[in-house]
Amino acid sequence: MSDDFTLIYSEKLFNKFCGFMAQAGKMQMIVDELHDQALLNTAGWRFIVPQLYKRYPNDDMQINISASSPPVIQVTYQDIGATLSVDITIDVLEGGEVIPVACISVVGLLNL
Repeated sequence: MSDDFTLIYSEKLFNKFCGFMAQAGKMQMIVDELHDQALLNTAGWRFIVPQLYKRYPNDDMQINISASSPPVIQVTYQDIGATLSVDITIDVLEGGEVIPVACISVVGLLNL
């Protein structure tokens, strides 16, 4: 019985911690450097998304990855799993302004 209580307590603790981190804005990452930096410039996308290049020629870009809700952690005797909801926003950087141009919402399941 005490093992079940510890397991439930651990899962609640993980979920509470994840909620706290999400509220504090710690579940966000901005990618502004890649090994192929051309991917973070509108010129690198001119043939894939010509409208983007036409509107923002040769402007730098960044990728903003942020949790749209706190992860939900599931703890079992076999493994630890997590359900993550993430928004991936593509921003164009023009004249000191950050302009969101595309957003993708993704839900992922992880098993550790």
